[in-house]
Parts: sequence; structure tokens; C-alpha cells
Amino acid sequence: MFSRFLFRLSLALTIAVAVSISAYPGQAASKKSSGDLSGQYGKLRRALPRNPDDPCTEAAQEYRAAGGHSAYAQSKINYEYGVYVCGVSLNRRSIEDAEKNALLRCKNAMKRWKFHHNGNCRIYASK
Repeated sequence: MFSRFLFRLSLALTIAVAVSISAYPGQAASKKSSGDLSGQYGKLRRALPRNPDDPCTEAAQEYRAAGGHSAYAQSKINYEYGVYVCGVSLNRRSIEDAEKNALLRCKNAMKRWKFHHNGNCRIYASK
């Protein structure tokens, strides 16, 4: 009788361990897919600026460091004058909301800084 109890107890523990081990990889995958996005570039459409003296480089670094859905928008570079504007939207509810807000910020910057722009704002990266 006691041996039957030990057998059932060991069987129950084995099943519990097997279930917890099989559930662990799925939990890890879901955390990875919906978890923290900080340090990731996300979907890059164009290269982000890298000049350390440029304020848009700081915005691109903030975009990369953000943990939520974020987007970075920028106007084309006018090589004659060497100017462009950018907009960043950080930690939004969805990618679409972040892209919309980043484009809006970029367009507002175009209105504020009135100089020769070379085209409209575009999404450069989103995650």
C-alpha cells in the first residue's frame, strides 16, 4: 500500500515537472515577442543619423533606447544646405500610433524651422 502511494506521488511529481518544463519555452517566447523593445532597431526603412553633434542623432538614440512601440521620422537631407528635420514618438500603444505621431512631429518641425526642405517627412524606423 505504501509503495503504491510512493509510486503515485513520484508519478504526479514527474508529470508536474514535465508540464512546467514544456510550458517554460512558450512563456519565454511570448515574453520575447511582446516584451521590452529597448536596444532594438525594429523595422529599419532607411539609415538613422550617426553624427554625434546632430540633434536628430539624439532623437534616433532615444528611439533605440525606448522600451515600447516607437517610431523615428525624418525629412530628406537637403545636401545644398545640409539641413533636415526629424520627429520621434516613444512608447506608444501601437506601431501605427507611434508612426502617425512621429510624422506629425516631423511636419510640425518643418513648419517651425522655415528653411529649404527637400521633400516630406518619412518614417525611417519603427518598432
